[in-house]
Amino acid sequence: MKHTVPIRYIGKKPSEVCPFGSGVEWMNGEIQPVPIEFVPQLLAHETCFEDARSATAQKKQPIGPYVPKVPRRDIDKELPVVNLMYMNKDALRSYANREFRSELPEHFTEQQMRDTLRVRIMTEAEFR
Repeated sequence: MKHTVPIRYIGKKPSEVCPFGSGVEWMNGEIQPVPIEFVPQLLAHETCFEDARSATAQKKQPIGPYVPKVPRRDIDKELPVVNLMYMNKDALRSYANREFRSELPEHFTEQQMRDTLRVRIMTEAEFR
Protein backbone atom coordinates (compact mmCIF):
# COMPACT_ATOMS: atom_id res chain seq x y z
CA MET A 1 0.00 0.00 0.00
CA LYS A 2 1.27 3.45 -0.88
CA HIS A 3 2.12 5.90 1.85
CA THR A 4 -0.62 8.50 2.27
CA VAL A 5 -0.90 11.81 4.07
CA PRO A 6 -4.16 13.21 5.51
CA ILE A 7 -5.07 16.43 3.68
CA ARG A 8 -7.94 18.74 4.62
CA TYR A 9 -9.85 20.66 1.96
CA ILE A 10 -10.45 24.26 3.11
CA GLY A 11 -11.35 25.88 -0.20
CA LYS A 12 -14.40 28.00 -1.03
CA LYS A 13 -16.26 25.40 -3.11
CA PRO A 14 -18.56 22.95 -1.30
CA SER A 15 -16.55 20.05 -2.76
CA GLU A 16 -13.38 19.47 -4.74
CA VAL A 17 -11.74 16.73 -6.80
CA CYS A 18 -7.93 16.53 -6.69
CA PRO A 19 -6.70 18.75 -9.55
CA PHE A 20 -3.60 16.57 -9.97
CA GLY A 21 -5.28 13.27 -10.81
CA SER A 22 -5.07 11.33 -7.55
CA GLY A 23 -8.81 10.61 -7.71
CA VAL A 24 -9.39 11.90 -4.18
CA GLU A 25 -12.59 13.91 -3.58
CA TRP A 26 -13.40 16.15 -0.62
CA MET A 27 -16.37 17.92 0.88
CA ASN A 28 -15.45 21.27 2.46
CA GLY A 29 -13.55 20.73 5.72
CA GLU A 30 -13.21 17.00 5.10
CA ILE A 31 -9.92 15.13 5.57
CA GLN A 32 -8.91 12.49 3.01
CA PRO A 33 -5.78 10.33 2.71
CA VAL A 34 -3.77 11.40 -0.34
CA PRO A 35 -0.85 9.48 -1.91
CA ILE A 36 2.33 11.24 -0.83
CA GLU A 37 3.43 12.05 -4.40
CA PHE A 38 0.44 14.44 -4.78
CA VAL A 39 0.82 16.19 -1.41
CA PRO A 40 3.43 18.86 -2.35
CA GLN A 41 1.31 20.03 -5.31
CA LEU A 42 -1.81 20.24 -3.13
CA LEU A 43 -0.01 22.09 -0.33
CA ALA A 44 1.18 24.68 -2.86
CA HIS A 45 -2.49 25.76 -2.95
CA GLU A 46 -2.55 26.92 0.66
CA THR A 47 -5.97 28.57 0.41
CA CYS A 48 -7.51 25.24 -0.61
CA PHE A 49 -5.58 22.45 1.10
CA GLU A 50 -3.75 21.95 4.39
CA ASP A 51 -1.76 19.18 6.02
CA ALA A 52 -4.09 17.52 8.56
CA ARG A 53 -1.38 15.59 10.41
CA SER A 54 -0.56 16.42 14.01
CA ALA A 55 2.07 19.07 14.67
CA THR A 56 4.40 16.33 15.90
CA ALA A 57 3.98 14.30 12.71
CA GLN A 58 4.50 17.41 10.57
CA LYS A 59 7.69 18.22 12.48
CA LYS A 60 8.93 14.61 12.27
CA GLN A 61 8.33 14.33 8.51
CA PRO A 62 7.97 17.81 7.00
CA ILE A 63 6.34 18.00 3.57
CA GLY A 64 6.57 21.42 2.01
CA PRO A 65 4.62 22.79 -0.93
CA TYR A 66 5.86 22.08 -4.43
CA VAL A 67 8.19 24.79 -5.73
CA PRO A 68 9.03 24.64 -9.45
CA LYS A 69 12.75 24.29 -10.16
CA VAL A 70 12.49 26.60 -13.14
CA PRO A 71 10.91 30.00 -12.46
CA ARG A 72 7.47 30.31 -13.99
CA ARG A 73 7.31 32.42 -17.12
CA ASP A 74 5.19 35.51 -17.06
CA ILE A 75 2.48 34.68 -19.60
CA ASP A 76 1.65 38.36 -20.13
CA LYS A 77 5.22 39.07 -21.23
CA GLU A 78 5.44 36.17 -23.69
CA LEU A 79 5.27 36.98 -27.36
CA PRO A 80 2.16 35.73 -29.11
CA VAL A 81 2.49 33.23 -31.92
CA VAL A 82 2.23 35.29 -35.06
CA ASN A 83 2.44 34.57 -38.79
CA LEU A 84 4.35 37.38 -40.45
CA MET A 85 3.81 35.99 -43.95
CA TYR A 86 0.26 37.30 -44.19
CA MET A 87 1.03 40.82 -42.96
CA ASN A 88 1.41 43.75 -45.31
CA LYS A 89 3.81 46.66 -44.64
CA ASP A 90 1.35 48.54 -42.44
CA ALA A 91 0.58 45.46 -40.35
CA LEU A 92 4.30 44.66 -39.98
CA ARG A 93 5.05 48.24 -38.88
CA SER A 94 2.16 48.15 -36.43
CA TYR A 95 3.32 44.81 -35.01
CA ALA A 96 6.90 46.08 -34.56
CA ASN A 97 5.66 49.20 -32.81
CA ARG A 98 3.21 47.34 -30.56
CA GLU A 99 5.43 44.39 -29.56
CA PHE A 100 8.90 45.94 -29.57
CA ARG A 101 8.27 49.69 -29.46
CA SER A 102 10.43 50.10 -32.54
CA GLU A 103 9.93 51.62 -35.96
CA LEU A 104 10.73 49.79 -39.18
CA PRO A 105 12.28 52.00 -41.88
CA GLU A 106 9.89 53.19 -44.61
CA HIS A 107 12.25 52.11 -47.40
CA PHE A 108 12.30 48.43 -46.25
CA THR A 109 10.49 45.93 -48.44
CA GLU A 110 7.93 43.61 -46.84
CA GLN A 111 10.52 40.81 -46.87
CA GLN A 112 13.14 42.99 -45.16
CA MET A 113 10.58 43.91 -42.52
CA ARG A 114 9.69 40.23 -41.96
CA ASP A 115 13.37 39.28 -41.71
CA THR A 116 14.04 42.08 -39.23
CA LEU A 117 11.07 41.03 -37.09
CA ARG A 118 12.06 37.33 -37.18
CA VAL A 119 15.52 38.20 -35.86
CA ARG A 120 13.96 40.37 -33.15
CA ILE A 121 11.50 37.64 -32.14
CA MET A 122 14.27 35.03 -31.94
CA THR A 123 16.48 37.39 -29.92
CA GLU A 124 13.66 38.12 -27.47
CA ALA A 125 12.94 34.40 -27.07
CA GLU A 126 16.59 33.65 -26.19
CA PHE A 127 16.59 36.09 -23.28
CA ARG A 128 13.30 34.95 -21.68
